[in-house]
Amino acid sequence: MREVFVDHPGVLAQRLSAIPDDGQDYRITIAGGTYQLTQYQILVDHRSGGKIIFTAQIPGEVSFKGVFLGTGAYVLATDIELHGLTFGDPAPYPGTSATSSPIDFSVGGVFQDGFGGGYVCDPTRIYVANCTTIGASRLVLNGSSNSGIYTDIQIRDCRGINIGQNSAYFIASSDPTQLYANIIIDNLIANGINGPDSNVWVPGGTPWPTEYSLGTASFEVIRLDGNSTVMVTRHAHLAQIYGSLNHDLHCFRYTFLRTANVRITHRDCIYRGEWLDGHMNGDGGGNLWLGYYHPDSGLTYVTEGARPRLDFENVTFEVYIAPGVDEAPLPDQTILFDCGSDADYHFWDCHLRWDVPPAYGAVAYDLFVASANSSIWLHSTPASGTGSVTNALAGNQRLYQDSESRFNLGQYWGRVPTP
Repeated sequence: MREVFVDHPGVLAQRLSAIPDDGQDYRITIAGGTYQLTQYQILVDHRSGGKIIFTAQIPGEVSFKGVFLGTGAYVLATDIELHGLTFGDPAPYPGTSATSSPIDFSVGGVFQDGFGGGYVCDPTRIYVANCTTIGASRLVLNGSSNSGIYTDIQIRDCRGINIGQNSAYFIASSDPTQLYANIIIDNLIANGINGPDSNVWVPGGTPWPTEYSLGTASFEVIRLDGNSTVMVTRHAHLAQIYGSLNHDLHCFRYTFLRTANVRITHRDCIYRGEWLDGHMNGDGGGNLWLGYYHPDSGLTYVTEGARPRLDFENVTFEVYIAPGVDEAPLPDQTILFDCGSDADYHFWDCHLRWDVPPAYGAVAYDLFVASANSSIWLHSTPASGTGSVTNALAGNQRLYQDSESRFNLGQYWGRVPTP
């Protein structure tokens, strides 16, 4: 293992650009400080192989930020680890605009015209631990687009603070058409905030110096292919909306599962959304769904055939709407989870909860079936008592309820995650 030490921000570019693409392993230790990066900056090009490890000399004391909207930094590597780093300005709302200093810090393979077109490499491993994103900054993990290589992607013990766009941890592929990966996310604790818009003030009457309106989610995974899997454990997320000119109360998102063999499990998680001011409906957002599977012009999976499966075990979904939030919502806007594409959805020992004014309760759904061929199983998962379990089912949409259980007592919200 070869060692590189970056002792202050002024030498970052010089020290990293000197690392050759030689297939050797390098550990890069970074001293405390704020490292401001420019647009589309390649920090390390190590696509030919060898491990790249970024670690903070003192965890939590190293932060990367941008100089304007669109700032991107890239580490090209097939095997990369990040430890103890912060992405985004330490202040929750820097400057006078939400776009003053966010950064997209991309690791793994990269698809970018500026690099000659096509994808750069197919990583075998991306490991992120004890890292933090702040505000509108993102950590982008680009996995394999090659069906012969499944990237081992792990996000462990990480945080997201005042997330201002979807999503703080964005998992895609080097070629944006497909992703082959086995993903583990464990102990990700985050909160997202949108607002206030121009007509809304924070409680207490003091205006915030900025506006975030691009979403609140912790993570998103897009275009999983082949036999890809996702396991999410101990994920807790709070999404809060102040105002109407915002996105939705997303805590996590899945987009376009490309094959019937994709499997996703969430275990021992808590998702809560709070709409605290302004009004709902329109204005670029206003939906309450905490999680969804978005089709994004994806494939049709008929009800009788093989298709993706999503399991939620001991997961809490809950929404609060403050009394001052006006406008009665449309029926399809008050939902805890949007079953937005054809798949089998299993909810095991889950908790579906509402705390909303009476006008909203009349049209509140725990789940919304948006796709033509969705099947939902509620296993020992009672309805919240507010509104209906789902919207009115139609066509091939199906709902099943039984008393089966996967419950076992333990230290994390009533369960111990299975290794």
